[in-house]
Amino acid sequence: MREPLQGAFTDREAAIAAFDGFVGQPDSQVLVLWGVAGMGKTRLLGELQSRVPSSQCSGLIDLSVLTGGSHDGAWGEHPPAGDLLSRIARAVVSWDPSLSRQAIRFKHAAKAAVDLLRPADVDVHITATDGSVITGNTINIDSGPSAEVYAQYRRQLVEALTEMVHRLRRPGILLLDTAELLALLDDVAAEQPGRGQPPLSHWFTHVVLPALLQSSSLVKVVVAGRDELPMPKGLRVESHEVSAWEERHTVRYLASCGIEDKDLARAAHHACHGVPLWLSLIADLAHTLAEHGERLSPDLLHREAAGRPARTWLPRVFLSRLPPVQQKILKAAVVLRSPTRESLATLLEGEELPHGWFERFRQYSFVRPLGDTGHRQIHALIRQPMLADLANEEPLRLRMLHETAARYFAAVGRRVFLEETYHRFAVGDMTTARQWERSVDEAMRSHDLGSALLHLNVLTEQRERVEAVGGNTILARGSLLAGRLAFFRNQWDECHEVLQAARDLCRSVQDAAGLADAVALLSDLEFQRGDTSVSIQLAEEALERYRALKLVAGEAYALRNLSWAHCRLGHSEKAVALAVTACELSEEAGNEFEKAESLRALSWAQRNMHDYDAAERSALGALHVYRELGSGRGRVNALGALVELYLERDEFPRAEQCVQELVDVSRRIDYRLGECYGRVALATIALRSGSASRAARLAEAALPRLAPLGQPLWTGRTLQIWAEALLALDRPEESRDRALEAQRTFNDISEQDGVQSTAALLARISRRLG
Repeated sequence: MREPLQGAFTDREAAIAAFDGFVGQPDSQVLVLWGVAGMGKTRLLGELQSRVPSSQCSGLIDLSVLTGGSHDGAWGEHPPAGDLLSRIARAVVSWDPSLSRQAIRFKHAAKAAVDLLRPADVDVHITATDGSVITGNTINIDSGPSAEVYAQYRRQLVEALTEMVHRLRRPGILLLDTAELLALLDDVAAEQPGRGQPPLSHWFTHVVLPALLQSSSLVKVVVAGRDELPMPKGLRVESHEVSAWEERHTVRYLASCGIEDKDLARAAHHACHGVPLWLSLIADLAHTLAEHGERLSPDLLHREAAGRPARTWLPRVFLSRLPPVQQKILKAAVVLRSPTRESLATLLEGEELPHGWFERFRQYSFVRPLGDTGHRQIHALIRQPMLADLANEEPLRLRMLHETAARYFAAVGRRVFLEETYHRFAVGDMTTARQWERSVDEAMRSHDLGSALLHLNVLTEQRERVEAVGGNTILARGSLLAGRLAFFRNQWDECHEVLQAARDLCRSVQDAAGLADAVALLSDLEFQRGDTSVSIQLAEEALERYRALKLVAGEAYALRNLSWAHCRLGHSEKAVALAVTACELSEEAGNEFEKAESLRALSWAQRNMHDYDAAERSALGALHVYRELGSGRGRVNALGALVELYLERDEFPRAEQCVQELVDVSRRIDYRLGECYGRVALATIALRSGSASRAARLAEAALPRLAPLGQPLWTGRTLQIWAEALLALDRPEESRDRALEAQRTFNDISEQDGVQSTAALLARISRRLG
């Protein structure tokens, strides 16, 4: 058999020119290559790596390796973030052998970081009531790392990597493929944009990349993915879109594959709209037909395409033209999310496979390796339509393949638990559903967004099958998970849609607790979006549902939401009463985190009533609980409450001391909103201390950092501080512009205190203007 041929690298002159200019420019740092799926970005990166001058080194990392082989929370030695940083470290060491000592230090640091994630050994002794020892029982204690421990793990690795890169003596270019998977490295509670804000940012682009590039001017980074990734200000970034081929490029590419018929090439171009992935499949199809004495003709393409998108007909046509044994191999392969020789052979057990069958499979143009994992991945644009055809035409065969895959992964063990679950869900088998829920809870506790997203993907991909067997309860829980993830990332519009669906699902399956959670989250969401009246209505509904279920911690959560909302409306006495009750109920429930959150809400309400001593006691109480729980974000929020309080009492040294701790904690846990708040607080202190010029500089610098975080309240306050500083500097016209922006922002979220204080500021500005 002839193997499928890979045609010559074609087109991309503009991308190559951009890369050559990027390499030759001494102060360039980042090149972003982006384009929709199927445009050949992976092959382009390989070609660009081959063009790196001999005076420079290079390393290519496909981020798909972060999902290969371990699709659950048990990532082997490293979670995805650590895996990527370790791969970058290995690439850097390969560039400069003199870094061998630093490489050893990195390995030690990596080991110490991994040790943070390992739960401590627990000895459990079970004794009967008569004092005899009970044997033959097993107790599983599964406790994932806390969010702060996970952040500390990542911080230690970043520090070790940047220390190594700082000592680099040879220039090098790091090329990263499949950048859309960077979301797997983010924290569950990472600040992301809300309504009308810029595209989302990532931990890698906004934390790791700046640290890496600041540690050495010898490093450049090329990032390729489906989206034009936003990069932090201060980095020197170039961007280039990778788009479809022109007809002449298609003709040239197919000619390099041995297809000299220009009429066929033109027909292929129009049928595939110049998308390289589909055209490479056309080349595979032509060679497959040629092996059996047949010829691919323009008429066949016109007839099959019939004006439809290539994904709706080309994978099916290609598969139907393969020899029977190759069809069986490919049908089995598309069932697996990342086939290996062993897993694919298990699905093909009993089949007479020709010599070199796996090598032939992996050489198809649409099968890509996942780094050095030994896994392969079929391009999603090919895999999904083939799976759909298999489901329509051979449903029993598809079921058998899923069942065989589930047994295979069950035998492999917990390391591939989500692969087993994916295949069980595909046939409506809910055996692993409870474990899926427990694993999701663990991911959420440790703020491991990558694990949470992968869990959600398993459910999403098999949603129809799960629903068909009455698995709506777990679908409801999955919708709640998706809503929580969107909420924690400040993706308000997506969160609203998902939580509405979760509420409907919970209602349909009579999951009363899930329904109460969905309503409470919607209440919290509406408060964040600025719709205070709707937030109150939903919080009151959630409160009634929690009370009917006797879920005391839930009652405390709903009451806390009500307290925040009434405080915003200026109903301070009612807000205090609600927060006091929330504190009592959280104490009764033994929920320390909810107690701390309720104390923080109480502090805000007490401060609005000018009961500063009580507000300080409440905020300090919340801070103490957060410290006991190891909650970094909670500490930042409680410290922020103390800063506000001390500012109102003109206790600037105490306020500045709290700001310093707040910023230190925020940096330690990669909490960008906390760092931004620290800048705003310092601007306020400067303004109140008589340093208007410093206040103006700090406020102006804080605004662009706040922009991607979707925080209108803090944006409004920062604009107000800036306006105050400009007025003190005798620049009333500029002050008026900033004050009007602040007023509009406060009006949008019904922030009455902000509206009133800004109105007073505007009156002072008008008097100054005469």
